[in-house]
Amino acid sequence: MTYFMRLSLKRSALACIFLLLAVSAHACVVDEGPGGVVSLDCQGDEVVPLYKRLAEVGGVNIVVHPSVSGRVTLKIDAIAWDRALESIVELMGHHMRDYDNTVFITLWPDQ
Repeated sequence: MTYFMRLSLKRSALACIFLLLAVSAHACVVDEGPGGVVSLDCQGDEVVPLYKRLAEVGGVNIVVHPSVSGRVTLKIDAIAWDRALESIVELMGHHMRDYDNTVFITLWPDQ
């Protein structure tokens, strides 16, 4: 095997590694539309930062209990931010209470 063939194989291997890293580093994409409408594309992302982002979109306070965690995979197109929040809370098995302008997210009491 010539020097140039080995160099080409090394470059190909590096390109594959970078591609795998790029795919595994996919971040949850939140596109905000008019009137609080959101589109979400998440692949195994942590749910707590997603709750924070939805709080920003909705202009509300969201308090997340320290025991709340998990990863979420979903694709949602053009729904109201609060409906997206409700869907994620339900999907994750979390519990949500709303007081004035603050949403509290906890685990269900029996968990």
